Amino acid sequence: YLQKQHAVSKIIEEARSSKGSLRILTLGPLTNLALAKRMEPSLLCQLASLHIMGGNTTGEGNHTACAEFNFNVDPEAAHIVLSRDIDNCAPGSLPVNFTTTNADRSASVVLEQCPIYITPWETCLRALSVTYGQRTELGNVNTPQAQLINKGEAENLKRKFFNHYVSCDQLSAAWTLDLLLGDSVLPEHERASYVPLCKESVDCRVTVELQGQHTRGQMVLDRRSCIPHSVPATLLTAVNQPYYLRYLRLAFGRKF
Repeated sequence: YLQKQHAVSKIIEEARSSKGSLRILTLGPLTNLALAKRMEPSLLCQLASLHIMGGNTTGEGNHTACAEFNFNVDPEAAHIVLSRDIDNCAPGSLPVNFTTTNADRSASVVLEQCPIYITPWETCLRALSVTYGQRTELGNVNTPQAQLINKGEAENLKRKFFNHYVSCDQLSAAWTLDLLLGDSVLPEHERASYVPLCKESVDCRVTVELQGQHTRGQMVLDRRSCIPHSVPATLLTAVNQPYYLRYLRLAFGRKF
């Protein structure tokens, strides 16, 4: 719900007060998070984890030829979030010097960047094959959740841009929940057979291109660690679809 406080100051306030327990999931452009990081350089060191829906891994775009929508709407913001402060950081981590709040206020400590989990566009497009028939069945229930999602997706479902139902924000949210909850979301009698939502992932350093004539906004996979300011991240590449469908059921207000 809307609050009078600006999102940027709220992010900083929550990060400071959470003492390392705050987890952030972003489902749109990274403008507010980037501004918060500019104002609070140690922001990503204060989080428990950061989960991002955005970017791409093979140069396939859905907003331009080579860029995913959320990153391309504000490439500078995505670049700020997925870049290490070169002046203050050592290789391989994101250390930040700050004054502690204990008795020795002159003490300087080093923190490392929180884990970053990214759900890229190509995974949303190709790792799942949920049919439009399955999507219709999911939304055919009289719940507030289903009514909201059906209304929001009505135009896309009508025009059918793809040959199957593509769900980006839902997948990123489901992966976040699965990382945090594991088998606890299942009934007790099913927990022994739990298989994670993530079937495959790639760990590598990433950043965002700003200068390319055709590639501005594209996420760059720095597999060889050649870019000084790139940051480590885990990219979702393959999905346990039957389990994901259960998360979709939950999103529409059905039983898991």
